[in-house]
Amino acid sequence: MIFRKSDFLKLYRSRLTNVKLSPLVFCFSFNLYANDEPIGSDTGQSFKSLEVLSHSLHYLESMYVEPERTKMDQLVQSAIKGMVEKLDPHTMLMPKKSFEQMTNDTKGKYGGIGIIVSEERGKLIVVSPIEGTPAEKAGIKTGDQIVKIDGVDVEKLKGPKALDVMRGEPGSSIKLDIKRKGQSNLIEFSLVREVIKLKSVRGQPLSKDIFYARISSFQEDTTDELRKFIEKNEKNLSGLILDMRDNPGGLLDQAVKVSDLFIESGIIVSTVGRASTKIEREFAIKRGSNVDFPVIVLVNGGSASASEIVAGALQDHKRALILGERTFGKGSVQTLLSLPDGSGI
Repeated sequence: MIFRKSDFLKLYRSRLTNVKLSPLVFCFSFNLYANDEPIGSDTGQSFKSLEVLSHSLHYLESMYVEPERTKMDQLVQSAIKGMVEKLDPHTMLMPKKSFEQMTNDTKGKYGGIGIIVSEERGKLIVVSPIEGTPAEKAGIKTGDQIVKIDGVDVEKLKGPKALDVMRGEPGSSIKLDIKRKGQSNLIEFSLVREVIKLKSVRGQPLSKDIFYARISSFQEDTTDELRKFIEKNEKNLSGLILDMRDNPGGLLDQAVKVSDLFIESGIIVSTVGRASTKIEREFAIKRGSNVDFPVIVLVNGGSASASEIVAGALQDHKRALILGERTFGKGSVQTLLSLPDGSGI
């Protein structure tokens, strides 16, 4: 396809009104590490509660009739799991293996079928299949609901267990039963796991001066990849189409840095913590910003989390024209905390 500069500028300047970013606060998940001390509004009451927990663990470990079922490490893991399951679908205990897999995902390589999911009201919903993976090739779509995994109801696989089941050794098979809007019967998919290698950014020229760049997810090297692509073509670059359709998100700091590539100053994103006074703001800096060419951003229902941050920031600063469909609308920032035994919350 030949995309002329005049076509690009005509589209950009038209300021079309079909912008459909989710009205929710834009959000992001994964890979914010912290070692903050626990916060308690009443230290005395906290110690009293811990005393109750300590006695309970002691009685169970020393008196329960089947000692193999009450080993201390197992009891503690079960206690933590019980605590977080009472909170919300996105707060969970991740066993050591799952925690390692989560951190490896941000590096862009893992074994599985290449699918991003979100747990919503007890349902496992596909945010998007990852481009070029078994899930995408098989035809799994954004919005699909995974009902069964290898014949087991997803309702029985709470928390990260469903993710663990979908991962596995390359070459091994997995069967998914999926409910799709508009279809009365479940759709069965038989997939073979592969090593999922994610290249975050790929780009190409649409003409001699209009360029296309796709960001498939936000990983550790996303900003560097996009910056190199822009620098490589900056002599000819007079317009950029930034494609974030079916981008499920990723690292918050990379969303901020990508936005900063195109914005000279001002707030990129704000997050509100447990106290209304705890507001964290990320600002753009002028150094390294690319403001000499117009940008068009493409989004759809599979654009979630970090990709919504970028689209929202560029829209707020009138730096880009946003085209496409209403985005996914993930409204929370998650913090990944490591525990001493290698597991994580």
